[in-house]
Amino acid sequence: MKRKIIKSIIFINLILVFIFCLSSCNLKNKKPIKLESPVVSVSNSGVASWKQVSNAIGYVYKINNGNEISTTELFVQLADSDSIIVKAVGNGIDYIDSNYSNSISYKYSIGLQIQDEYNALKAGTTTNHTEWFFTGKILDMTATKFNDKYQTYNVRLILDVDGVLIGIYDGQVNGSYPTDISGLKVGIELTVKGIIQENYTVNSGEYTALIEFAKPNISWTNNNDNDNHSNTVNFFMINDTHGAFLDSSSSVSIGRVDTLINELESSNGQYIKIQNGDAFQGSYVAGVNYGLPLVEALNVMDFDAFVLGNHEFDWGIDKIAAYKDGDESNGEANFPFLGANIYYKGTTTRPDWIEPYTIVNYGDVKVGIIGVIGEYQESSILTRYISDYEFVNPLNLIKQYAKELRISQGCEVVVVATHEYDQTLNKNIASLSGDAIIDSIFCAHTHELINESLKRSDGVKIPVVQNYHKNNKGTEIVLKLDDDYNMIDYDVHQYSPANYKISDEINMIIGKYEDIIDEANMSLGKTSSYISKSLLGEYATDAMIDYIYNEAEFDGEIDVAIMNTGGIRATIDSGEITKSDIYEVFPFNNVVILVNLDGASLKKIYNENSKYIYVDFSDSISSIYSLDDDAIYQLAVIDYVFESTYSSYDIFDKLDPSEYVETNIIMRDILIEYMDALY
Repeated sequence: MKRKIIKSIIFINLILVFIFCLSSCNLKNKKPIKLESPVVSVSNSGVASWKQVSNAIGYVYKINNGNEISTTELFVQLADSDSIIVKAVGNGIDYIDSNYSNSISYKYSIGLQIQDEYNALKAGTTTNHTEWFFTGKILDMTATKFNDKYQTYNVRLILDVDGVLIGIYDGQVNGSYPTDISGLKVGIELTVKGIIQENYTVNSGEYTALIEFAKPNISWTNNNDNDNHSNTVNFFMINDTHGAFLDSSSSVSIGRVDTLINELESSNGQYIKIQNGDAFQGSYVAGVNYGLPLVEALNVMDFDAFVLGNHEFDWGIDKIAAYKDGDESNGEANFPFLGANIYYKGTTTRPDWIEPYTIVNYGDVKVGIIGVIGEYQESSILTRYISDYEFVNPLNLIKQYAKELRISQGCEVVVVATHEYDQTLNKNIASLSGDAIIDSIFCAHTHELINESLKRSDGVKIPVVQNYHKNNKGTEIVLKLDDDYNMIDYDVHQYSPANYKISDEINMIIGKYEDIIDEANMSLGKTSSYISKSLLGEYATDAMIDYIYNEAEFDGEIDVAIMNTGGIRATIDSGEITKSDIYEVFPFNNVVILVNLDGASLKKIYNENSKYIYVDFSDSISSIYSLDDDAIYQLAVIDYVFESTYSSYDIFDKLDPSEYVETNIIMRDILIEYMDALY
């Protein structure tokens, strides 16, 4: 019997060796896969970008067929007339480099923009009108030389029967033509097709005219409409920026948003800019400066409105109020803070620096922006910082202020920016009628990408939008108005600011914080693998057990540590671990509370909240169920959990002050110490 077993084992081993050899041979003979070539596109501002190629470890590009340049980015800025080709780079074993992409060039163009009462159109597309006019400059010339004088007068655009721009006549809006423009023939037709570029040269017979268009925008009027009013209103909104002043693995710098907005304004004119809450807390540089770098950035970017979110309360709302105290030495916001439904508790009084709405003049259109916060968001704020305030249901206030804006303030357009995404509230806002009617809803708080529409009480559809957090998306809404300024249609575009460079203006602000940025980048060690939220929760509770030193009122070791899952806001990628990473994971300044608590109470807290908390025990305790109901244990818990208004934590409310002590230890600080030692 033993021999049979031994023979079987030998036979199995031979089979395994054979399989191993076969697989090794297959691996050696396996042909590497060639990566797909990137598909490259170029934006109007000259940003060449391409999508991530699966299994690529990087990219190589050549500009104007010059030297190869390696990058891990998915975009590069081109200059006027540059051409670019890009290839994906493989690891050389399983995947080899792709072919270069097709060459694509960038040519700066100021495309003519025509605006009728419904749409902004580019040359070569259709419009409902047969004639449009603009005031521009024409430099006339003979066949041999330019005259040295600019003449400014009106130019007539000619459209075919389908409304396509096909030509331009020099002339005046009233139809009479100039008798003499330095030798240029009267009524000469300047035939133009396609997109007309800046300094576009047009030939006709023996005369050539150089048309130089006004920059950055051209003011257009309809010959059949002397009201000369705006037919569209442009908005741009970001939300839940969470301290994204710089780039990181999960954040996009506010400087890239600035470049995106600049490009949109260069092409389309004025934008009304809204920051929809939770802007400041979330990164090292913003956190240690209580949001000041973001205030300075939003000032430079000329934001029109800032809606307060729940995380504006994280350091105490007085830290944000300081940006409206008139003291330039601590920084001042050039934009209003909105929160129509934020009241002192038990009153209908709002802090005097918080406005219910703001009004923006958009050409000849007055636009009202009502700002509100989610009704139930007090529970997400540390109790001590929210105890004097309450967030009331905003619907009646939205109705009240919409009427005030339209009737008393003369606003033609009224929108709501709410730091919340509540479908029921949104439907109720859309159902408002008469003078309380709302033209669009900007949302925030849930970090979802939203592009929806709701049918208003008058049957018109209105947009409902929201972005991802940390500047990973930005949303443009273009409201289209009829001749009586009623909103009749809209367009929505949602952009990825990561595809744009950081603007020079924001880079200058970044330079002011160089020392703090260096401090943020201090290495705590390296990790060869991704660190999940659950593992970070274990580290946090373990740090509280190991790094809380004896307090006078609490002798001996910490037996149990608790923190909430919602306090962990990010993960950490493999590679270098920095102080900045820990701030993104733990952005809140939660201090540690030490509590004497019996075993039965600890079990109750655990049983009712196990899905929402991380718990760790000293080595002497095997599990929650090994606790003695009547024994007293020493608990370390973060202040958010200790002060929470959730009923399941009411055990803490019933404690005598002699049974706990609030330390001055910030949990994040001991975690930094813990991670530095661990890695």
